[in-house]
Amino acid sequence: MGSKVQYRSGSWNGLRWTGTPYLKTNPVYTYEFVSNETDVFYTFDIQDRSVPSKVVLSSSGDVLRLEWKDSTQTWRRFPTTPLDRCEIYDVCGSYASCNINKSPDVCECLKGFTPKSPGEGKIPDWTEGCVRRAPLHCNHSNGFLKHREVKLPNTSHSWVDNNISLAECEKLCLSNCTCTAFANSDVREGGTGCLLWFSDLLDIRNLATNGQDLYVRVAASELGTEKKRAWKLWNEERAVELIDQQLDHSSSSSEILRCIHVGLLCVQQGPEDRPNMSTVALMLGGEGSLPQPRQPGGLEPFIRNGKVGDTMVSSCPPVARRKNKNFSTSRTHQMKTRNGACGLDFIAFNDVLVDQIAGGKDIVKGS
Repeated sequence: MGSKVQYRSGSWNGLRWTGTPYLKTNPVYTYEFVSNETDVFYTFDIQDRSVPSKVVLSSSGDVLRLEWKDSTQTWRRFPTTPLDRCEIYDVCGSYASCNINKSPDVCECLKGFTPKSPGEGKIPDWTEGCVRRAPLHCNHSNGFLKHREVKLPNTSHSWVDNNISLAECEKLCLSNCTCTAFANSDVREGGTGCLLWFSDLLDIRNLATNGQDLYVRVAASELGTEKKRAWKLWNEERAVELIDQQLDHSSSSSEILRCIHVGLLCVQQGPEDRPNMSTVALMLGGEGSLPQPRQPGGLEPFIRNGKVGDTMVSSCPPVARRKNKNFSTSRTHQMKTRNGACGLDFIAFNDVLVDQIAGGKDIVKGS
């Protein structure tokens, strides 16, 4: 039958393995990772050597840590790997991520991808993974969609340079037609170094904490689809899908949906339809009914004197205005406005307006 990968801890990011967000300083054992020109190794050492302890590999491929208990004369088992279904290697196939909080299907395609085999019923055949909705063309403008808080894909065939910035990493990926994604190799001090992928992205999962940002390459035609997502889900009465899962237990859904509602009112096409900030404050603090939002501005190019304009700005006064470092500035000026009360960002460049609500996906525009 040959060998089969059962579990992958993820790459080392300077603090921990990307697939083990729970790895942290503890009273049971210490750990160390060393990587230099001559050596690459990981070690751990038991703190209390008076207590017998062992790590074993079961016949099913599970890694178990056992500790001896004198009082019961038995081995006490500690949870190790895999902890859940999403820790099974490549359970969702290529270009898909595993989210243990979803039910009954924990798998979903990355933005810009679709299931390769739809399967029977509503659940696709995830063994086939996902494929691009639009093919990449090296002679056309491509870009990257940012996925937050994830376990980075398999790095077995990746390229790494620990001495360059994320911006330089993006340029390297864009300059190579076979590059499929990039990320920081080290998350310390705000993130440094560069990881590049040149093949299918495998074994990705969503993490509640201590995940990393992954920038996945997509065709230029996919970059404009995010601007319509909030409006589309609102019209389909599915706005709850815009809520980041990390907020589910910290705030009530009704309060967050009200923030989304007010946010959409702030970006309506007609300036006369948009509320001013004093009205916004009353809307957010009250419980009364709100007017239905009209189509947001930015779904069509902004025309000024017969020409496509450089920027589009919401009438809701911005808290801060600055150039957004995540975007290429070679061909357009950018302005970012933020409604701090709702956590709703509006990033405008040329004819694209991106809605980013409570931890949603960002877009990085390629040149």
